[in-house]
Amino acid sequence: MRAVWVVLLGLSAVVVGLSTTDLVTPADRLRLKTALLGALDSNDITAVHYSVLGLGLLNEKPQKTDVICKLALSSATATGANSAPVLYHVVDTWKVIGNCPGSLPTNIAKDLSAALESEDSSIPNLYFAYQGLISLGQKPKDISKLAKNLQTAIKKDDSLLNLGYLFHLAALMGPAGKFAFDRIEDAIVQADEVDGKVLQFEGGISITALLVSGAYKLAAANEKKPPISGDQATKFANFFVSRKSVQSPKGVFSLLEVLHTMTSNKFHQPVVVTLASAAALTAATPQVSVRVSDLLGRSLGPLTVTLDTATRQNDGVVEMAKVALAAQQGDSTLYTLDLSSAKGKRGFYNLIFSVKPNKPDERLVGLTGAQVQVKMLGEVLVEVAELGTADADQTTAPKMNKVSYPSKANFVLEADWHQRLLMKFALKDKTTKEPITVHQAFVKLINVATNNEVIFVAEPDAGKSYRFDLDIGARASDFEQQSGKYRLELLVGDAVLGNSFSWQVGEVALTFTSGGSAPPLVDIQQIYKPKPEIKHLFREPEKRPPATVSTLFTGLVCVPFAILLILWARIGVNISNFPFSLYAIGFHLGLGGIFGLFGIFFLKLNMFTTLKYLLGIGAVTFLCGNKMLSKFAQNRRQR
Repeated sequence: MRAVWVVLLGLSAVVVGLSTTDLVTPADRLRLKTALLGALDSNDITAVHYSVLGLGLLNEKPQKTDVICKLALSSATATGANSAPVLYHVVDTWKVIGNCPGSLPTNIAKDLSAALESEDSSIPNLYFAYQGLISLGQKPKDISKLAKNLQTAIKKDDSLLNLGYLFHLAALMGPAGKFAFDRIEDAIVQADEVDGKVLQFEGGISITALLVSGAYKLAAANEKKPPISGDQATKFANFFVSRKSVQSPKGVFSLLEVLHTMTSNKFHQPVVVTLASAAALTAATPQVSVRVSDLLGRSLGPLTVTLDTATRQNDGVVEMAKVALAAQQGDSTLYTLDLSSAKGKRGFYNLIFSVKPNKPDERLVGLTGAQVQVKMLGEVLVEVAELGTADADQTTAPKMNKVSYPSKANFVLEADWHQRLLMKFALKDKTTKEPITVHQAFVKLINVATNNEVIFVAEPDAGKSYRFDLDIGARASDFEQQSGKYRLELLVGDAVLGNSFSWQVGEVALTFTSGGSAPPLVDIQQIYKPKPEIKHLFREPEKRPPATVSTLFTGLVCVPFAILLILWARIGVNISNFPFSLYAIGFHLGLGGIFGLFGIFFLKLNMFTTLKYLLGIGAVTFLCGNKMLSKFAQNRRQR
């Protein structure tokens, strides 16, 4: 009744929600920093610029600033209609470094202004030109004209890339960029959902980060909440933290920039619940610690964290529900839970948490449904163990001897090829005293003289008792017929056992032949040497009959033809209707050739050669015969 009540309580307490269970850890920050530092040696000003910006988001300073300044200066020579992106990376890198010697060419501002005022500039070019002028400390002249150019450009091409740059540029333009706010919803509905937990745009981390961060910045500039729900913000956050292994400079910067945007905007702030302690618990140490923070691991202030349910996976029993976690002193992101109520029952547990801010905060999203998996380790004991032998034909009862775990048997068991080696044992949980089964239960026999090992699987029966039954004679090949003394060991392991073990049960003396001798050695080189080549052979022809028989048969075949000639000689031959044409002669010659080919086939040719010749002769005969018959039909119609 208690188990039923606990299950019902757990089912009523389950809160269905969506949450984020991963964040950028210190190890992730170090890996991202390493990727950015490595890109500083690039000769591409774009990669170097993104690396410098990314290091700034990590509160790190770039190295080799003199080399970076020289690269920026050498890249400042870019000109033309599409030079705005390169010039932006140049001037912004120069600005971020701050102490570069010399000065940039004076024509950069002119080129950026020309790109900004051009009606043919793409939306990305307009964004880079605007940002470049801001980095130079210059304010663009005609914002209203820029707004009109943007509206015209987005009507022509409202791709995701253009929408992303539009949001960022409109956020910089102030009131003149309000028109772009209504396009946020058009972009968000194009996101692809994966497994109900992740939202992303086609194009990966760069496009998704560009659109999401641009949407929040534009919403902040207009002081209006973006058309993004809390669940959508959580799903976007799940996508971003799943891409934290990105290595390209632009990808790293995009990731860091959007994470900073999502953790500092005033509309949505995803809550992250992660496991902060070891995933393996024991009855002696049942404490679980979880970290509740933002996507960058920073504190969200005083919170109330509650365990909604703790469900054991193997049977679905809810062991705990509605338990408040204790805040850990000295770290406002850590909260502790004591799972001692599970009473040490081994297994995997799904822990579902909910979070509630102590002070109302509508920004926080992903407050329910955070799931963490832990496992409670148990200990196993061997309750009963017996070792013995029986006749292979089962004519007599087995002779079994008890062995106490973890001691070794004080006798050497002897068995030959007429017998079976038997072992029975039962396992029980040390805490609950209940019989259990495990994932792995092996019996290993090790030859004392050669250390060769043979391993067998022990299978449980319906009563959870294990039995090992080895027919020595039938399995002699597994031991290579090597008689002698063997150590018998029992190996028990399981993912939720804290004391998996290997127990030497005892020793057995096995005899596989009457003399107990080992089989002769096999010449390995002889076994693996090349075999004779296999060649295809046609079937040998059947033995021909005697010449007398074949001559007689030939004569009988020729008799009808001889009769035909005799009759023609007596009654005469009418050949007046024979058309003396090339086709008629060709047909009759071809027909005669076919008969002649059949005769040669009978005497000496094989089928494949005959078919090859027949194909040519038959084609000529067919064409000539068709033409000859057509001529006959024509003559008959004319009469």
